[in-house]
Amino acid sequence: MNLKPALVILLLQGGWALQTALPVPEAAAEEVASRLEQRLRTLRSLRAEFEQTYRPASASAPLVEKGRLYFLRPDLMRWEYAEPEIKAFLYREGIFEQFYPEDNQLIRTRISPGDSGAEILSILTGAKNLGDDYAIELDDVREEKRAATRLKLTPRREGEYSLIFLDVNDRTSLLDRAAFVDFAGNRTEFQFNKARLNAPLPSGIFEIKVPEGCEVIDDLPPESR
Repeated sequence: MNLKPALVILLLQGGWALQTALPVPEAAAEEVASRLEQRLRTLRSLRAEFEQTYRPASASAPLVEKGRLYFLRPDLMRWEYAEPEIKAFLYREGIFEQFYPEDNQLIRTRISPGDSGAEILSILTGAKNLGDDYAIELDDVREEKRAATRLKLTPRREGEYSLIFLDVNDRTSLLDRAAFVDFAGNRTEFQFNKARLNAPLPSGIFEIKVPEGCEVIDDLPPESR
């Protein structure tokens, strides 16, 4: 899957069964968004297992990937994919690294504020005030196993995504699920389980150690290399 880079911090517990919810006053949408932002900003660190599902707009079968996520405030993040392909994505100090052991290849790029990965990171770490860049509504579905309120975000300016859905847990004000829909209708969903908040993280986790002979592809300005 072509992850663009999806730098996301998510906390999920529960399943994916849905049921229709009663309408809620529109003002409540901004209140839920505000609680989410403030709760995310209190996180110092996170480690969790994740499942990522890419649903193409075509009739193709969805692609499901699984692994583990590590996050350390303010913006260190590592995704370790365990299946179906082993790979690692690392975000650190504005640089995004993608390591593919099967190809023995490391790709490094810089993420600017306008890139989709930077946008996602700022949303889901609470660094962005959602109301500044998105029209916020309440969606009319709720999670059956675990009470959650779904927000629908519509970008005020054109970007990569046409819609973003955030399921906010009614008890913890943290994210249960997030989905990003691009203008072609492709949908990328994220869910996490076994999350541990503010726990110590393994030493050196925010470094990618590559083997000798690894091909390094730099798409960086000279001063960043």
